[in-house]
Amino acid sequence: MRDDASAFVTLETVKGANRGLPRAVALQRAMLKLIGSKHPNAVQPYIWAPFILMGR
Repeated sequence: MRDDASAFVTLETVKGANRGLPRAVALQRAMLKLIGSKHPNAVQPYIWAPFILMGR
């Protein structure tokens, strides 16, 4: 997995959760934002699909 994509999805998920979104929605929006970005190969599932929520 690309490190820049990992950082992007993680940070966007945390930002969304901090704005009050449910964590699952925040993750989904982060993935969709990545897919719509200009990151190389961002539309490929191997870039964004490995992310899951853990914990509370």
